[in-house]
Amino acid sequence: MVLIEQIAPGQRFDLTIAGPDFARARRGNWFYGGMRSDLEMVTINPLEYEIAGYDNAILLGGISIDDDLSPEEDRQSRVAAVDPAAADLVERIVLQRSTTIVSFETGNMKAPLEALNACSHDLLLEWGLDAEAHSTYHRPPKMPDERLYFRRLHHKLTSTPGNEGHKSLLRVRAIVTSEGSVTNCHHEYALSSGGLEPDVCQDIKDMQFDPATDRDGKPMASVYSLSLTLSQYDPWTADAHGGRWGSD
Repeated sequence: MVLIEQIAPGQRFDLTIAGPDFARARRGNWFYGGMRSDLEMVTINPLEYEIAGYDNAILLGGISIDDDLSPEEDRQSRVAAVDPAAADLVERIVLQRSTTIVSFETGNMKAPLEALNACSHDLLLEWGLDAEAHSTYHRPPKMPDERLYFRRLHHKLTSTPGNEGHKSLLRVRAIVTSEGSVTNCHHEYALSSGGLEPDVCQDIKDMQFDPATDRDGKPMASVYSLSLTLSQYDPWTADAHGGRWGSD
């Protein structure tokens, strides 16, 4: 099973993959993954769980099929959609753990990801945003001290007594006005191991964001979104957030 989800339109998405072959590999070894035929596999840090009828499953949050999508590039000159040209280079999803290699022969992924983009376009309209402007906008909204906030949140979740070893995928979505104020915020802890789960929306509702800008550099209302794996491995501390698979 392969499942692609988005908390909001953009070039990143969450990927769930399930199959019985994962159980053959020794747990604890590094995972590697790749989707594009022209790029090597990279180290990944998925959440592992089980789905009835599919056995073992992994969930990867906030991945991209763009070539070397850096944190700086992710914040500039980006459209709110998965790149169809990059999707056209995806024919399969390959995972490796220890000596076990599993290949999901999906076929060309351009059409499915273009369908995802079409759904995202409709969501922008539903939220009262300018979908056309998002097809060419210059920069998405920027949260103040984003890295510091999520680094502290990660520490709180994984280090608070009784909450050690917390694992979850944090998804956040908020509409940011052209003045930089936050409205209509939603957050969730997917596959949470339980325990302390801070209200991220309560924390950010009074923050002053840098608003998104259109192709002419003028402020515009847009959506801020993030999918972040929270576990003992901290990509924010390691300066790895924003990599092609969210952890490289």
